[in-house]
Amino acid sequence: VHKNGKVTEAPHPGQQEILKSNARFKVIVCGRRGGKTFLSIIILLSEALKNPNGLYWYVAPTYRQAKNIAWRLLMSRIRLFPKWWQDKCRIEQNNLIIELPNHAVIELKGAQEPDSLLGSGLDGVVLDEYAMDAYGVAPVWKEAIRPALSDKQGWAIFISTPRGYNHFFELYDYAQSHRDEGWECWKMPTKVNPYITEKELEAAKREIGEDLYSQEYEAEFKKRSGLVYKEFSRDTHVIDPIEPKNIPSRWTLEIGIDFGASHPTAAVFVMFDHVSDTAYVVDEHYESEWTTDRHISALVAKEDKWTMPLIRKRVKRIGDSQAKQTILDYASKGYYITPTLKGSDSVDEGISAVRKRLQIDPITNRPKLFVCRNCVNTIREFENYSWYG
Repeated sequence: VHKNGKVTEAPHPGQQEILKSNARFKVIVCGRRGGKTFLSIIILLSEALKNPNGLYWYVAPTYRQAKNIAWRLLMSRIRLFPKWWQDKCRIEQNNLIIELPNHAVIELKGAQEPDSLLGSGLDGVVLDEYAMDAYGVAPVWKEAIRPALSDKQGWAIFISTPRGYNHFFELYDYAQSHRDEGWECWKMPTKVNPYITEKELEAAKREIGEDLYSQEYEAEFKKRSGLVYKEFSRDTHVIDPIEPKNIPSRWTLEIGIDFGASHPTAAVFVMFDHVSDTAYVVDEHYESEWTTDRHISALVAKEDKWTMPLIRKRVKRIGDSQAKQTILDYASKGYYITPTLKGSDSVDEGISAVRKRLQIDPITNRPKLFVCRNCVNTIREFENYSWYG
């Protein structure tokens, strides 16, 4: 942005690298005060200036966030332009919309109003605070934003500070392995911002602790505080998928089912090697808003997949006894589930048993529980299941 012939607040080197990239989908992991909102506004403005009649969105988790942070910054950039140019802009303060003199439009939105995100063909979008869970922008990406980019081959930027190993980590991981499909990713820690002093960073580390500092300032994905399964580690417990034909006939199958409606009905398929007392989560079922018949069909198909190769008959299905009516509904259709108690004592005992299996055995130097890489929802639950919900 120029004012009186001089560059004011030019992007710092870390931001410049991102600006130069031609990737269609950019995933940017930022530290606090790393300049992510500034970068977002600069990208939106620069793209809108180059593309007459284009439509660009900035989407924050809430409308208030978009207004209080991004709108102020956008208007501060607009005021750097000559007065005659500003007079040609159409600004709708109440709707957070600005139309530039070339008729390109920038709109600021909140993801908590998903209906407002439907029906527009977009040239580009910034999805801010993508890692947030409540009122997050992640749910609207697939349902509303991605389809809106198709007709114009529009671009998208996902930008956030990490929040544990959640959906933002999975997106970052996806971008790393799909560069040939137009994805690219960066980490932009706070220290790349030249306006944040080393003294301030050192003080922050002392005050909030090294783990939280690593997440908030160094843009590192870290385990959340209050995790139930702190022992779980991808490096230790996640293994490559196992083929049913390669499983010894002595192993047995146990299926644990947690019933849901609006929340997913989740099931894990666990093979037990009783000789080494080791459990392997080999498959999963994770679906919302399905009928009982549809769930049963999917569960039976996966059950057959793991039992048919060796005509394995030792199968145990376990479900929450508090879902008595659901268990009866499944039984009426020929799918029998053994109820298990779900009181505070039984939950604690179950958690303790799983945590014990996750621990490294001092003799074998291995845990007694592994999860296959294809069980992405199970892995996510291990990494994010918290005492605080």
